[in-house]
Amino acid sequence: MKYNDFSSRIAWALNQISETIEEIAKNLGINKNTVAAYKKGKGDVKGSVIVGLFYVYGYDPRWMITGQGDPQINKETIISEIMIEGGVGTEKSIKVRKKKNINYDLLLDILKNVEILIADYIDHISLEKKSEAIALLYNYFISTDKGVDEQIVLRFLKLGESQG
Repeated sequence: MKYNDFSSRIAWALNQISETIEEIAKNLGINKNTVAAYKKGKGDVKGSVIVGLFYVYGYDPRWMITGQGDPQINKETIISEIMIEGGVGTEKSIKVRKKKNINYDLLLDILKNVEILIADYIDHISLEKKSEAIALLYNYFISTDKGVDEQIVLRFLKLGESQG
């Protein structure tokens, strides 16, 4: 199953849920108009929605962000570490490095920081760059075994910021 971009993966996941838009909105803690927009592949998806889709409906954050793996997962046996290969001008590939439980507290902390810092400091960042930054930040912070550093998150986001 392939979906070309972040928005289409979120739209697909939401359209698989057999609940009403109102029920989904309540479960995710967002407005029903926002759910309707996301189901059409529109809007800037917040990190809390990714986390909610995992906790409430079992959708893999790694799949939503990168498109790799299976959309729905067993929360106890998911793959957490990914490596993005390729440089500027090359197609990026994502390889699984090892299986282990994902640190969802860390992922949620990264997502919250990304949302706050984009709102406060970033003019515009594409969804693709945002999702790539989240994946890279997760790999960085999981490898350092330290808490999320706001300045490092901001530096990552500034690299993906659209100019003009």
